[in-house]
Amino acid sequence: MDTIFDRVLDNITKFLSCTATACMILIVVFNVFSRTIFSKSLLFAEELGYMFFIYSVFFGVCVVYKRMGLITIDIVVDKLPPLVNRIVLTFTFVLLFVVNLILLWFSWNLTIGSWTRTTPSLGIPYFFNYLSPTLAFLILAYYSLRFFMMEIKGEKIEELPMELKS
Repeated sequence: MDTIFDRVLDNITKFLSCTATACMILIVVFNVFSRTIFSKSLLFAEELGYMFFIYSVFFGVCVVYKRMGLITIDIVVDKLPPLVNRIVLTFTFVLLFVVNLILLWFSWNLTIGSWTRTTPSLGIPYFFNYLSPTLAFLILAYYSLRFFMMEIKGEKIEELPMELKS
C-alpha cells in the first residue's frame, strides 16, 4: 500500500526522469543540426546532454525498481517452498538496502568533493552531475527498506505497470 510520500516520491522521480530524457533528446538533436548546418559542434550541448543523461538513467532506475521491473532471474526462487521463498526475498531486500547505503555513502563523498571542479564550457560544478546518483541511491535504499518491511509483514510485492499514472 502506497503512502502519500510514496506517491509524491514516485511522481518526482518520474517527472525528473522523463524531463531529463526529453531535454537530452532535444539538446542532442539541436547539436546534430548545428553540426550538419554550421559544421560546428557545441561543447555546451554535449555537457548538458551528458548531465541530462545521468539524471534520466538514475531516476529512471528508481521508477523501474519501485515497480519491481528490473530484470531478475527468479525461476529458482519461485520454485522454492513459501517459507524459504520469503527468507530469500527478505535477505535479498536487506542486501539491496545495505548495498544502496554503501553506494549512497560513496556517491555522497564524490558529490561533496566535486563542488570546486567545474565543467569546461558552462562552468557548472560537477556537484550537480554527481548529485543524481546520490539521490537515486537514497531513494533505492528507501524502496529496499520498504520492500523488506512488506516482506516481513507478509504483504505481496507485485510488479506494477510502467505507465505514468500512479
